[in-house]
Amino acid sequence: MVRDLFQLNTFYKKTIAGLCLILVGMIAMYGVLEFQTYARIVAQETLEQNMVDVSASVSTLESDYMRRMGLLTLDEAHLRGFIDTDVSFFVSRQAQTLTLHDRAY
Repeated sequence: MVRDLFQLNTFYKKTIAGLCLILVGMIAMYGVLEFQTYARIVAQETLEQNMVDVSASVSTLESDYMRRMGLLTLDEAHLRGFIDTDVSFFVSRQAQTLTLHDRAY
């Protein structure tokens, strides 16, 4: 009978040790997930700041482009070597052309 009590005690010890290991594992997983969440939040804030910076840069470039386009006139284009032409050639989807597709659009 005493032997059965010792075996029962060993079973409880193994059970408690197993539950403690599970608890430590769950705490470790919680810490890892918490760290990943924090890292993703920091990365998202960094990307949002980069988006704001790029948007501001594009806005500056667009305003510079619009300013420069206002300076370009026909006389300025002639001074830079461009010439007038009378031929107008436009690409059309209705025209029969050689394509790699089997169907016509």
